Amino acid sequence: MHNHCRGPVKNLSMQMFCARIGGLGTGFFALLLWAGQVEGQALQTAEGTMTVSAIGKLQVPPDMATINVSVETTGETLHPIQEANAKRVKRVVARLHQLGIREEQIQTSAFRVIPRYSAQHSSHRRDRDGPPPIIGYTVRHALTVEVQELDQVGRLIDETLAAGANRFEGLTWGLQDEHPVYLQALTLAARKARQKVETLVRALDVRFGRIVKVSESWEHDVRHPYEVAPMMRAGGQDENGSFAVASGKVIVQARVSLTVQIDHE
Repeated sequence: MHNHCRGPVKNLSMQMFCARIGGLGTGFFALLLWAGQVEGQALQTAEGTMTVSAIGKLQVPPDMATINVSVETTGETLHPIQEANAKRVKRVVARLHQLGIREEQIQTSAFRVIPRYSAQHSSHRRDRDGPPPIIGYTVRHALTVEVQELDQVGRLIDETLAAGANRFEGLTWGLQDEHPVYLQALTLAARKARQKVETLVRALDVRFGRIVKVSESWEHDVRHPYEVAPMMRAGGQDENGSFAVASGKVIVQARVSLTVQIDHE
């Protein structure tokens, strides 16, 4: 390895660099040499490896639901609209408390103030006079409600709408603790990956040695199990007259990748 710091150094940047590493002595250059040798070994090893991946998927019943509703208020003057919206949101939250939903289960997920513009303002006038005049506002306050008592989901949807929520944004299902299920999916993915390795080495007439690398990752449905769509019967009601909902299953997925050494027989 050529040492650019030997002899007189005219370049100012190189002078500063050499001054910084000067105290490291020959050990610094020995470390660089060792790193280059290790890199070369890794490249050689990679030529005799095989990588496979597999997915483990489990479908389990959910033990929680997330209800998304909004309170939307429209009018001409912003301050009265905000006040009216806030009163309706308080009624919705108070009703949820009466039904046994705790404060920590209710969260504001979005709050928006949307101006409404005059439709009569033509594009020609807009270019000449600037933006169209504001004729009113829409205030939207979105709430997310987490529910563990799944048999109460339909009633809670009804009650939030009756208390003042005027937009039903959706219903999703999930797990309070998905980690134990993920570990089961991870075990399944690892077994599938090994089976793939064994199948390939038999088909290719080679032998596999030690495992060089193992990696695992959460699949999309694992990170976001609440995206599993609910099934709601159109116009259906349960025996209490509430929305009839079916929770279905939550999909939990894990991916495992294995890199193994291979040798030709």
